[in-house]
Amino acid sequence: MSWTVPHARVTPYRCISAGTDGPRAFSLLHEITMSVEELDKKKTIELRKKFIGPSCKIFFSHDPIKIVQAKGQYMYDEKGQRYLDCINNVAHVGHCHPEVVKAGAGQMKFLNTNSRFLHDNLVLYAQRLQATLPDKLSVCYFVNSGSEANDLALRLAWHYTGNKDIITLENAYHGHVSSLIDISPYKFHQLSDAEQNQFVHVVSGVLFSPLACLRVIKTP
Repeated sequence: MSWTVPHARVTPYRCISAGTDGPRAFSLLHEITMSVEELDKKKTIELRKKFIGPSCKIFFSHDPIKIVQAKGQYMYDEKGQRYLDCINNVAHVGHCHPEVVKAGAGQMKFLNTNSRFLHDNLVLYAQRLQATLPDKLSVCYFVNSGSEANDLALRLAWHYTGNKDIITLENAYHGHVSSLIDISPYKFHQLSDAEQNQFVHVVSGVLFSPLACLRVIKTP
């Protein structure tokens, strides 16, 4: 038995807003099948407060948006209201992309294991990935999240340079593991038991502006 991943690259969803992509946009919008809401919003909030740690903050906590479905660049709440997703970092080619869903489901029903076992797909993927990079970037370390990737990058930098000092931006977020909380200002400025380490240097003068005001900002 064998199962191979298609070599074709995944193409991100095109914008499916009104006036874009004609009839195809209309058909994509109507391919959405809303999932059944198991709990009403009030009960979901109640259970989240009971079983999910408070340090795992929820977006729009004053009135959380309850998401029940996603497709392409949009998410949908329990009332069918559509939201353009500008927050999530887990759907680079669009939510529920059919090629990604098909490949993921196909692999998981065949084999799902960690990288310490010998398996063809791991090395074949590494080889294909390296082919898109400069020759010096030829070794892969596979991790599960951006937090793990940043932690690994930090350890590699410390080991290679022999230096410890880190320059970071005000309000910067790097991940949720201890090594990254130590260098993330928005973390150690908000947590009462966290202090800024002497080797962390925060750059001041960072400009924050509402999205609507971006067009009036001029670059020197």
